Amino acid sequence: MNYIINKIKSFFTIIYSFVAQKTQGAIVLEYHSVNPNSKSFLSITPEAFLKQMLFLRSNNWNIISLLDLVTLIENGNEIPDKTVVITFDDGYKDNLDHAFPILEKYKIPATIFVPSALVGKSMVNREGYSLDLLSWDELSFLCQSNLITIGSHTATHAVLAGLDEDVSEAEISESKKNIEIKLDIECTLFAYPKGKNDENSRLLSKKYYKAAVATVPDRVDKNCDLYTIPRRGVYNYTSFIKFKTLLFR
Repeated sequence: MNYIINKIKSFFTIIYSFVAQKTQGAIVLEYHSVNPNSKSFLSITPEAFLKQMLFLRSNNWNIISLLDLVTLIENGNEIPDKTVVITFDDGYKDNLDHAFPILEKYKIPATIFVPSALVGKSMVNREGYSLDLLSWDELSFLCQSNLITIGSHTATHAVLAGLDEDVSEAEISESKKNIEIKLDIECTLFAYPKGKNDENSRLLSKKYYKAAVATVPDRVDKNCDLYTIPRRGVYNYTSFIKFKTLLFR
């Protein structure tokens, strides 16, 4: 019964989003893996990703980098309608193999958040799927494109909410330091693993970074809290109609 009720609610949400389209402010999209083979809920196919990026480009969405969005908020500027930002969590190798060629072809900027101590290794998700992570050399290559910004996702992908303050600070600060040393860049952006944060982790992210993203699915305006920037997730169950709903509701 709950399944049927949820399906009905989802149907009416989709209908409403197209009847009463919202385009004010920005939508920050959260991706993980772009992979033709993985069945993980975190993975979408390259074909789906291409269709989504083509939709944004062909419908004149204002695609900007996360850093540019942060600058707009810092300066108190109005965010142009139909603004969208692309982000990836975890730093999977398939971001280079399958997502980057599409981003490069259509000149779409994106931010990739990496857990620094896991770079070059693999991660096993809650479904038991293992996916390879980008190496430092691969991350360096992406940095050179001028389209990709590398941000921190802690050192070990630790969920920060409720952690001891010293442990949280080590996760947050060591990741920044390692990324900056390995890639010779300034690392100014942070993503909370699984989007979970508390007052302590927000204060620490403010100490080390210009901004931090979470996973609350709101729109972004000029008054947005820079340390809980909302994002809307795109997963393997996100149909193309649902993708458009994410943009307009």
